[in-house]
Amino acid sequence: MRRNVGRALVALLFCLALASAGLAQRRFSRLREGPGVPARFPTAAFEDGAFTHCKVMYRSVRREANGMGWGTDYPYAGINLMTRLSELTKTPISTDAEGNPNYWVVRLTDAALFRCPFTMATDVGTLEFDDEEVVRLRAYLLKEEFQQFWEYDSPTWAGKFLDQWCTQALRSRIDPIKKFARTVRTHRELLLNYFRARKEFSSGVIEGLNNKAKVTMRKAYGYRSFRIAELSLFHVLGKLPEPKLAHDFY
Repeated sequence: MRRNVGRALVALLFCLALASAGLAQRRFSRLREGPGVPARFPTAAFEDGAFTHCKVMYRSVRREANGMGWGTDYPYAGINLMTRLSELTKTPISTDAEGNPNYWVVRLTDAALFRCPFTMATDVGTLEFDDEEVVRLRAYLLKEEFQQFWEYDSPTWAGKFLDQWCTQALRSRIDPIKKFARTVRTHRELLLNYFRARKEFSSGVIEGLNNKAKVTMRKAYGYRSFRIAELSLFHVLGKLPEPKLAHDFY
């Protein structure tokens, strides 16, 4: 009797396994994947402050085994990445109106490339870039690499990173990047003050003082001399007591 029950249980488990495999096969066989899936290019307002995934579209000049060019694993690699990220961390992900993860496709020549927080390229052994794409990709990588500067705690190591990044940027032959690198070098010590202060102060303090000074000048409609303007700013910015008025007002 026990032997018959055991055989029946094994047969039941086997049937369930076959049924599950069949359902999975039918379910996933309907999922389209690769270059045949329409590319979802970012909209003008695709940034919503949450994490999103951008797949790089490129031109393939040869084929690889089991490869489909830029569309390899598209779009499910990005969907799976964002889904698992939202499940395993507290990172908010970008979703559409139905709650599905937003995934996008960008070309290296698209302006949206520099607004993507995370990019991915697959089957890269088959790609080929033209001169414009090379310049755009180099600029994007330098931009993203610069974000590491704010992760340092030591002003010494932050300065070493800044010097190395500026050297690379000045050799990039990209005029806007080179201009920015020269500006950074000019204000190097001021930037490192942020780390010397242990990140307790930001430029918000200076911006607040500048705004208060502008408001003070505007309220007075100008001053007759710099000395008078200086005294007024000392009182406003330093919160000094106001002088006693010569007349009493009722």
